[in-house]
Amino acid sequence: MGGKQVSSIEKPLLTDDHKKKRKAWVRTNFDLLTNPLSPVAFLDEKWFYTTSRRRTMKVLPTVAGFEDEMQIPTYNRPKIRSRRYPVKVMYLGVVACPLDEHDFDGRIFLKRVSRRRKVTRASRNSRFSIHVE
Repeated sequence: MGGKQVSSIEKPLLTDDHKKKRKAWVRTNFDLLTNPLSPVAFLDEKWFYTTSRRRTMKVLPTVAGFEDEMQIPTYNRPKIRSRRYPVKVMYLGVVACPLDEHDFDGRIFLKRVSRRRKVTRASRNSRFSIHVE
């Protein structure tokens, strides 16, 4: 019992020099970033994974004699091709400050930038089918 749940995701190590440079950048650009009339756009790319290995589900055990009354669906684990190389997609987005008087919601550009590739065999010894059942 007890204990604490912690995340295993790595966080960047910020040295004192990094922190000073970040604060100096914010001080020089604060007026520009907080002024809603200044033309500033933010560009970022993001990987989206189709599955999450961190998500957990609680599957309840079946009780004898109640299968017909409750009609509880069984949990089917999703099939994936590789745990080391999960299916992912990258999007590129550009946003700016929204302006209500011009009916502008802030979105400038959003596009999928990753390419679809057909799955090829990793080696001549690996003969997997393309379709996972």
